[in-house]
Amino acid sequence: MSSFANTELFQIDCAPVYGNEKEIGDALQQLFAEGVVKREELFITSKVFNNMHKERVRASVEKTLSDLRVEYLDLLLVHWPIMFRDEAMPAPARNKDGTPAAEVPLLL
Repeated sequence: MSSFANTELFQIDCAPVYGNEKEIGDALQQLFAEGVVKREELFITSKVFNNMHKERVRASVEKTLSDLRVEYLDLLLVHWPIMFRDEAMPAPARNKDGTPAAEVPLLL
């Protein structure tokens, strides 16, 4: 995130399922404190995941705002339009360096 401040890109795409919103929030607070960028200069997007539809949307957004340590989002999306069963889903497992712990199959 520190190299982010040296670019012209001021859009940040987040989602709880990415498993890094707390870390992004910490980095944002550091950038704000150092005067590198102001919150109103950023466009922050997050998403509601498949198991957080209907009455769980508010809790999902409140947790995202808390994790990102911001007062508002500029854009909130539905991650996938298919609703999963009403049960909690853990964030994807990650290695210590932040990379996914499991191989993700890609169609190329």
